[in-house]
Amino acid sequence: HYRETIRPGRSGQADHPMVFTGYKDEIVVVLGTIPVAEWTVKSDRVIQAYVPQKVSQLLVNFDRAQPASEPTLDPAQPYKTEGWAALEAHADGTVKFKAKTNWPQNYWLGAYVRILTGRRWIAHMGRIIQSNGSEVSCLVRSEPWNDYNPEIYLGEGVGYIYGHIRALDAPGEWHWQNDTLYYHLRDGEDMHSIAAEARVRLRGFDGRSKSHIHLRNLNFICATVDFGRAYHCRFEDGTVLFPTPMFMYRSGWCRNEGQNKDLSIDHWEGKGVHVSGQDNIVRNSYVANSWGDGISVGGKGNSVINCLVENCNWSATDAACISVTGTGHRIERNTMRNAARRILV
Repeated sequence: HYRETIRPGRSGQADHPMVFTGYKDEIVVVLGTIPVAEWTVKSDRVIQAYVPQKVSQLLVNFDRAQPASEPTLDPAQPYKTEGWAALEAHADGTVKFKAKTNWPQNYWLGAYVRILTGRRWIAHMGRIIQSNGSEVSCLVRSEPWNDYNPEIYLGEGVGYIYGHIRALDAPGEWHWQNDTLYYHLRDGEDMHSIAAEARVRLRGFDGRSKSHIHLRNLNFICATVDFGRAYHCRFEDGTVLFPTPMFMYRSGWCRNEGQNKDLSIDHWEGKGVHVSGQDNIVRNSYVANSWGDGISVGGKGNSVINCLVENCNWSATDAACISVTGTGHRIERNTMRNAARRILV
């Protein structure tokens, strides 16, 4: 097991590519996580641990824990909205929850809200700057949560609040803030016996702007592979589980790399295993369980061949099992299944 982001210092050559693979067929697993073991009791069934790195995902006993939310969501049902709260959203950023709640003034200040409203084509998200009673208000919010076709994108729908410690009220939920990770124990768990893995890195392999690098028979958990702006690179016979954690986005239609200063987060906009540049190949691999794309393709003349890609786009944006921009790509003989909006973009 390797708990790091592998960053090759140089490129390979056309007649002598740089190859990363297991020594003598040993199984290699690259983790974007750190183990968390030094727990203390916060209150009742909630435990806490000092984790100075920002945590974007949590596995407990190798099951995915659920980010704390109101109402509580089922991590085993990422595509179901039956447990979301009924609400009505407006173009000025206000959301009125239909349940008879009476939250105190600014009870949810600093939290986020995700909504699926109107014709429910894509989910919106916004950061709460004010809350009172059963209403929250968001100044910073994703497009098209505005006055563009409000009858299509806004109005009646469902949603939930997340990203606040006050939402940590159910078994299996977690929250991170101010260098502290919190976890609500499930029935039968105690802080001395759980195996907790907290995701603190996005990439397991960073091959950006490199050329002639081959990855063979490598496995990644809570870490993705990035061959952005690369040339003649390959990812073959590998596995990537949980390539993309829950992410903040400026637009439900667009997932571009960059920095979203309004949302105070250096984001990845939902890219999964990523190839751009030219003449790169993803082949004979398994990619699964992503909040965004499974595999993201850009540039020119790249190939995705004979891969199984499933359980993607938990964000309900315009992500997909395989998402493609650019020209001249080959997407051949792949099996793709289970996504909130599209299988292939």
